[in-house]
Amino acid sequence: MPHVLSPPSILPTSGFEVSVHSMPRLLNETARAVFVNSLSDAGAAAGATLLAVPTWQPSELDLTVYPSEAVSVERDRLLIRLRALAAALAANLAAKGEWADASCPLSGYALLGARGGITWNELEGLNQLLRYDHEPAGCCGIVLHPSWGKGAYPATLFTTASAEQVLAALAEVDGQFVEPAAAAAAAAVAVGDKPAPVQGSDTCA
Repeated sequence: MPHVLSPPSILPTSGFEVSVHSMPRLLNETARAVFVNSLSDAGAAAGATLLAVPTWQPSELDLTVYPSEAVSVERDRLLIRLRALAAALAANLAAKGEWADASCPLSGYALLGARGGITWNELEGLNQLLRYDHEPAGCCGIVLHPSWGKGAYPATLFTTASAEQVLAALAEVDGQFVEPAAAAAAAAVAVGDKPAPVQGSDTCA
């Protein structure tokens, strides 16, 4: 059974909800297969035990509505924010000799590193880790956040770091978190360019 090492809490700057979990053996093996190339490229041990860090972002929209241009734009925005948090966490932990990556909410492959041979099933993973309610949606299903319901964007981070290291790194990263659109605008101003709108992506490649 998975063990909750740190219960869900809200990061004060970015607003992400995060929790930290150990995983049962089979789920850990699945995660290692998803990130096998990302782990290898980082020099992590092939049999490393991973911790899972489910993240959630709130939205004022029902993110299950399809087709919807507004929901598509909102999903792009939330994916960009996820990528920013995941990349900052991975860099922070890499400096301490640890690996981290995230599952792409669109593809199930690694968000940051090289793709492995299989994909991460977010529905199954969240069901095992958090035991939140879920319901069918289209050909798959969705996990319902206990406070935000269908207005929530989940994605899971994974790491070789300890729970204490992860929590410390998350606090550091959150303290320095800047909204991606604002960061892009500031960078453009710094080099004398007009800031371009931040665009989403329909893949995590």
